[in-house]
Amino acid sequence: MTIFIKNTVIRDNIDNKRFIHMNGHIRSIIDTPIFQRLRSIKQNGLTSLVFPGSVHTRFLHSLGVLHTANLAFNLLKERSRDLGFFIPSADFSDDVANEFAVAALCHDIGHTAFSHALEDVLLPEGFLNHEQCSVHILTNDKAMRDSISTFCDVDAVVNLLQKSHPNKALCDLISGAFDVDRGDYILRDSFEAGVEYGSFDLKWVLHSLIVEINSIGQPVLQYDGPRGLDALRQFLAARRHMYRQVYLHATVRSAQFLLKSILVRAQLLGEKALSIAPPPQFSNFLKHKNITFSDFQSITDVEVDYFVRLLANFSEDNILQYLSNSFVSRQLPKAVLDTGKMNFPMDQLPKLWDESQGAPYVSNDALEQIRRFVSDTMSQAGHPPELSDYAVFVDAARFKSAPPTDIHFVFREEVLQLDQIDPACVGFDLASLTEQFTVCRIFVPKEVAARTKTFIMATFT
Repeated sequence: MTIFIKNTVIRDNIDNKRFIHMNGHIRSIIDTPIFQRLRSIKQNGLTSLVFPGSVHTRFLHSLGVLHTANLAFNLLKERSRDLGFFIPSADFSDDVANEFAVAALCHDIGHTAFSHALEDVLLPEGFLNHEQCSVHILTNDKAMRDSISTFCDVDAVVNLLQKSHPNKALCDLISGAFDVDRGDYILRDSFEAGVEYGSFDLKWVLHSLIVEINSIGQPVLQYDGPRGLDALRQFLAARRHMYRQVYLHATVRSAQFLLKSILVRAQLLGEKALSIAPPPQFSNFLKHKNITFSDFQSITDVEVDYFVRLLANFSEDNILQYLSNSFVSRQLPKAVLDTGKMNFPMDQLPKLWDESQGAPYVSNDALEQIRRFVSDTMSQAGHPPELSDYAVFVDAARFKSAPPTDIHFVFREEVLQLDQIDPACVGFDLASLTEQFTVCRIFVPKEVAARTKTFIMATFT
């Protein structure tokens, strides 16, 4: 008798070339047009300008998060068999498994083109972030809602994304100090970029998970202390290194600011930005209106890249032409100051910093002086003086990682928070891996970078 295999299997290239399994219900969600849109949005936005292999998509990442979520759920379900659940839906039933799988799969469905780089430019009217867009899509997109409704409760999926679901352990695995999202993207982004910074033992992090019932009957996450501390330490170190070396890379940040400047300038000029008819997705954008949700759904990296290329070739505005051509040809602004690479004390430039915030924050007065210098220098080469308003920018790139105080570690019969663990006993301190850092950079057009560096050192010492 021939066996018919019904489930869909997708091959993944991380974690030893794994298979991602999904049933017909999950497949129907993936096949909706709004989810397929994620195929055309890069997971890491513009990092491929520095790490050429980093061209993987939000689509692939979302499938990876689904896989990680299924691994985590099955493990917690097995370890919760002897627990008593008395709050409805606060268990690890098949219904809750479906809700958790869909929440993990759809957590990024509301991203704008180029992911975080353009989130404050291309969001539809009334939305503050991609998380709000994700919830709106789940509850209002008919094809998506219909597909989910045949499988599980849409409202329960939303509750997981908004951390209001009665199963607190699963809420924390959707968004927490360690969650299934980070569990995928750190490994995937590191692999695709071709760097080693993001390596960590995902299987061991998951293996160290424990579930218990809190005082009000909710399942909560705990970590096996002897196993979990080392696993979590490795994960936190990987995340920190990826931010410093990849996500906040100077050239990546320069490209992000340049792309945003192009769209800001285009919207300011409105319909004068192009000498030809704009792509329909950008019609409202160029009429000084917020884009509609329909516009948002039809704008991906592909449309933005095409729009910028049109601006480079068919804009009669000299500033917009310069910015767009710089982006298309990868002639990106250069960092003339980078506190992450300085090999001298910052107090050697005492006039540069904002005294109210201290270093490494550049003061507004210093920025204006630098802009005037760049404007004068660029004007001598025939560029409009206003160019410096769009091509000179300060970036205070911040890494924030609050200590995971909501995570509890079990040492034999004792349950401890992170700050209650004696570093001398376990052999290391996790505090340094959760400290915030800020790297401050000043970017200027490439052709005046050398002269601007000299100006900064002469003016602000």
